[in-house]
Amino acid sequence: MGSGELKNAMSRLDMYSMLLAAAAHDVGHPGTNNLYQINAQTHLAITYNDKSPLESMHASKASQLIKQSGLLDHISSEQRSSVRARMISAILATDMSLHFNS
Repeated sequence: MGSGELKNAMSRLDMYSMLLAAAAHDVGHPGTNNLYQINAQTHLAITYNDKSPLESMHASKASQLIKQSGLLDHISSEQRSSVRARMISAILATDMSLHFNS
């Protein structure tokens, strides 16, 4: 898919959301994996009920940083909600255990 095709397939908010997700998808990573977090019953695993604890933490930290920085203050509340939802969805999708059958 060329850049012209990508422009037609995704809105500016879609592209902005994916860019934010790409930049933030490992923010605050502790250097372990989800299986370790769950088996060790870490704070992250307990906080996120063993469901993609690292990705959930990355999305949460990214949202906090974006809010603190005012990065999305220039767009409407509705657009901010949409960007955040898309970014969170993209970050959560980086949990590889969700992409393979056990």
